[in-house]
Amino acid sequence: MFAPKLYSRVINSTFRYQVRGIQSNDSLLDECTAVRNKNPRNLELLTIGNKPKGYWLEKDKRTFWHKPVFIKNSRCVTLELHHFENGKIISVSTKDWSLKKQLQKLSNTAAYVALGEVFAQRCLESGITTMMDLPNENENEKIKILKEKLISCGIILSEADQIITPCPWHKTKLIKPWELEV
Repeated sequence: MFAPKLYSRVINSTFRYQVRGIQSNDSLLDECTAVRNKNPRNLELLTIGNKPKGYWLEKDKRTFWHKPVFIKNSRCVTLELHHFENGKIISVSTKDWSLKKQLQKLSNTAAYVALGEVFAQRCLESGITTMMDLPNENENEKIKILKEKLISCGIILSEADQIITPCPWHKTKLIKPWELEV
């Protein structure tokens, strides 16, 4: 007695889906009057968002949206991505189980290559393609290899300048990134 009722529910639910059919989004676009972008970093991607200026006497400049921070311990290497407001966004370390399992040593050249590849993949998955360059302090061959790996994986190690709205009386007019130059 219980099984026929269950079977009839399944038939009714499949029948409802067959009646609805597949709809396209064209009808939704015709009725759309406004679009709301829920991405909080959309203005940064368009280079319109505020970029902190910092002070000109500071050693560590704060003019960035995303900044990679390289941390080297005696045993492992860590690469983090910091946002100027939110702090650490992405962190990859050779201590991570997935990397540690594949590496013989946690701080040799192969570890730097793997670290760069995983870091670039996580950045691209989160939608971050540009960031500040790694600091040049104590730059050695391994860090150069790490930078080359990031670049080969599709990360751009320089951020575009912020577009500042020019006053109408300025001599030059800035081209906006979404306009085509004719």
